[in-house]
Parts: sequence; C-alpha cells; structure tokens
Amino acid sequence: MVHGAMVTACPAQGHHMVPPIDPATRVLLMPFNRLMELTVASFPCLGRLQKLYLGQQLGGTLRVGPGAFANLPNLTHLDLGGNKALSLDPAALAGLGQLEVLLLDANGLDEAVLEGGFFRDLVSLRHLDLSGNQIRRLHLDPSFQALRALETLNLRLNSIRAVCDGDLAALAGRHLTLLDLSDNRLWGAEAGACGSPFLNLTVDTLDVSSNPWDVARLGWFLQTLEGARLGRLRLRRSGAVGSNFGFRNLRDPSAETFVGLWGKGLQALDMSGCFVAELGPRIFSPLPELQELNLSGNRLHRIHANAFAGLQSLRVLDLSGNLLGELGVEGLGSLWASPLESLDLSGNHVGAVEPGALKGFTMLRMLDLRDNALRRVPPGPLPALRRLLLGHNRLVSAWGLRVLTRGLGELDLSFNRLRDLAGVWEELGEATGLQALNLGCGC
Repeated sequence: MVHGAMVTACPAQGHHMVPPIDPATRVLLMPFNRLMELTVASFPCLGRLQKLYLGQQLGGTLRVGPGAFANLPNLTHLDLGGNKALSLDPAALAGLGQLEVLLLDANGLDEAVLEGGFFRDLVSLRHLDLSGNQIRRLHLDPSFQALRALETLNLRLNSIRAVCDGDLAALAGRHLTLLDLSDNRLWGAEAGACGSPFLNLTVDTLDVSSNPWDVARLGWFLQTLEGARLGRLRLRRSGAVGSNFGFRNLRDPSAETFVGLWGKGLQALDMSGCFVAELGPRIFSPLPELQELNLSGNRLHRIHANAFAGLQSLRVLDLSGNLLGELGVEGLGSLWASPLESLDLSGNHVGAVEPGALKGFTMLRMLDLRDNALRRVPPGPLPALRRLLLGHNRLVSAWGLRVLTRGLGELDLSFNRLRDLAGVWEELGEATGLQALNLGCGC
C-alpha cells in the first residue's frame, strides 16, 4: 500500500501475459517483462486500476489491440514508453475517458499516430508524450479538437522538418503549458511559404531547441508564429545560430531575426548554448515585454552600443559562460533603462570593469561575477544590491566593497587572493544586514 492505494509490482519477471492481479490494485507496475500482445481480455476485473506501467517490454513487438484497456474505466496514467516496436491499433485507447497522462515515447511510431484518430476518446488527457519516435510530419487530425484538457504535447527527438499552415488547426483556441518541438529537423520554410500554423494558440513554453536552422531560417520560423501568444521561447543549442569565431557563411541574429515575435507577449527567451559572437544595436527591440533573457554559453565577445535598447521590462539577464573579457559602458549602458534585478556575468574571463559601467543599475539585487579574472572590486554604487558573488577571481584587496555592501545580505569572496582580513572587515563596516559571508580558501 502506498498512500492508501494498493500497488502491485511485477517488473522484470519474464511474464508473457498479464498474470492474475488483485482486483483492489490501483497501481500496476509491469515494465521489463516479455508481453507481446494486449487485448480486451488482458485486464479483467481491474476496474479500480488508476495507473498502469507497461514500458520497455523485452519480447519484441508489442501489439495493442482494439479496446485493450476497455476494462479499465478509471485509468488516469498509462505508460507504454520504450517499446521500440509498438503496434498500436487505432482503437486501442477506446474507452479511456478518464486518462490524463499517456506516455508513448520511443515507440517507433510515425506520423500516422497524429493523423489516425488514435486519441479521439481521451477527453480528459492533459499530458501526451510522443518524444523519441519517427514522426516526420506534424499534422494533427480533427479528433484533437476533443482533447479540451490537453496541456502538454511533447514531440521532441522526432524528425519533423516543418510546421505549416493548418498543421495545428485542431488546437486553435487552446492554452498549452508546453509544446516541445526540440531536437527535430526543423529547417524553416522560406518566408510566407507556411502561413501561420500557430494561429489563435496560446503556449506558455514553446521549445524549439536543437534544430538545425541558421539565423535566416530561424527568422522565417518565428514569422510563422503570427496570431500566437507565447510566454517562454527556448532556442537552446541551435548550432548554426551565430557566427562563432568569424565564420563568413554564418551570421549573428539581428532585430530582423526577432521581428516575428513582436506582439506575442513573450516574457522569457532562452538562447543558451548557441554560437552568437556579437550583439548588434537594438537586436532585442521587438521584445518590449521580455522579462528574462538567457544568453549563457554562447561565444559573445562584443556587445555593441544600444544592444539591449527596447528591453523596458527586463528583470533577469544571464550572460554567463561567454568571452566578454571586459565590461564597459558601451555594452551595458543600454541596460540602465531596464528594471534589471539579476545580472549573471560569471565565467566570462572578465579582467576589468570600466568605471561607471554599473552605475545605472539602480534596481539590481543580484550581481554574479564569479569565475573571472578580476583583481579589483568592481566600482559601484549599486544601491539595491543584496547578493554580490565575487568568488574564484584574483582579488588581492577588498577596497571598494564599502560602496557596494551597505544593503548586502550575501557576499561571496571565496577563492581569491585576499591578503588583509582587517581590510575586509573595515570595508564591511557598514554592511549591517550581511547574513552570509564566504571567505573559503581565499585568505
């Protein structure tokens, strides 16, 4: 019994068919067996069953016949994932009106699973996982209109090449929390060729990371978002987005790249792990509502003047793991107009901070400069600062901390080269609210 529910566990026991199960069972665990066929007779007298785990059967092809789960009217969670040769009858899921979670990942399924009405009875379905299959075309048949409760649709690690006009029409008017199209083969049709497949669709998080497009084709894809409302957009690990180190056949993004996001209500953009080398003027100007921007793990070595102009709502900026080398007014000055509260500049080989580069951050509460090459405390003031992280630098003196630490609650000075602890205490004399001080291995 787990939380008052009877659990029957039969994993990896070599079963070729479902053995007799106690009718009081609420959760049945049968992964890693050798089931080869499921029929309407496979689950008799299990009307109380709510969760059924049948992943990764080892008997070869698993055939699921019509109405195989018809005797499980209270089933809410069904895991068929990892059955690499799953044969699913179009009526296999008939009668599962209470099902909320369906896992069909890594089943060798193609686009027929989206186009053949397999899910027509799943009116309570909230989470559908079709990741790791062989789907080449994304076109949802009209039966998806009945899935009014659908919240997440996971299609990552497939072979989808494009999303075009009408492909998502069955979801028009819906509000999804996640639509995951990452790790596909999205290449992006030329501008205007695919219409607006996302029309009248609201998505909290759209993930299109790790697709093979370059900057031009990414821009074309973003134009197909016309008529959609987005909360977060993930474009992580897009290897051809950015010029890296001087590749003449690759370009860094510009404001033109993101013009398709204008008016979408986007609040968070994640472009971590790409190859962007420079941020040009007003590159993010089509995103006035953006609150979080993640550019970590790129190849950034230059930020042009006014690069962040127009980000009038930005609160969190992550520039960690780049190659900035130094921080100046030119690169950071356009951020002063933003209500920035968190700035991560760790791991950037920063050896110097230009006087005045930080002076405009009047609302900044967290500044992370760890893992750099700073020899001096960066010049302030930063009146709202509460967390200052300077660990793993080359600081030899604490001079300058006094201006930065008056309202500080946390200070990290670990793994530096500080020689005078008395000087540290003197600089912290006005830090009456300091609650955490890290000097580990730094003195």
